[in-house]
Amino acid sequence: PDSQNQLASLLGESPRGRMSLVEQGGLLALRDGAWKFIPPANGQRLNSNTKTETGNAPQPQLFNLADDLGETNNLAPTQPERAQKMAAQLQAVRKAQSPE
Repeated sequence: PDSQNQLASLLGESPRGRMSLVEQGGLLALRDGAWKFIPPANGQRLNSNTKTETGNAPQPQLFNLADDLGETNNLAPTQPERAQKMAAQLQAVRKAQSPE
């Protein structure tokens, strides 16, 4: 499971919180510090009702949110090792959630 015990951080007993987070807004994405990885996905790229992006793209997406909060510069082609590492992390979370 993605859950991690953060009680010490919440109680002020530890200055360190979680370093990674799985996000869900239609499809799963992984945040690791300033980095965000979105795996390839088929489907509409724009929600026609709300005119918002869905995150769907045929190729992996990797963003450094410290430099690109609007997620406009996909770094997956220039940072393939980081993208592969984050893809493996996300897959491990998915596998842990799957019924056996």
